[in-house]
Amino acid sequence: MFFDKKALPTIFNHKDFSRGQEYFKRGQVQKLRVTHTDEGNQITCIVQGSKPYNVSLYIDGEETSAYCNCPRFEEKHICKHIAAAMLACANLQEADLPVDSDRLAKNMLHTYMEKSARQTQQSPDQL
Repeated sequence: MFFDKKALPTIFNHKDFSRGQEYFKRGQVQKLRVTHTDEGNQITCIVQGSKPYNVSLYIDGEETSAYCNCPRFEEKHICKHIAAAMLACANLQEADLPVDSDRLAKNMLHTYMEKSARQTQQSPDQL
């Protein structure tokens, strides 16, 4: 498990977490990718804010480090883009879908799986 949704609000100030939730709910976390390595996991994505921002999260056991190329992160070392990325990762764990996926790919896979399930319920001459 990467992130616990219940614990995430304690990491961020209220404003950053609320804005991160908005970004996540609006589908502004894109190209989410999880790479498993010997050292841990690397998560990368693009969060579409006023412009696209690159977010990277590194998880090594109990330690997590983050990076975003937005001005707020440069100044405060935390931002709404990181909150949105962490929420997207927490959501992936609940969705039981492949981790190397973005929202569009998950939706396409879900639609395909539903269509396949309906077709297998039909007799072969109905297909």
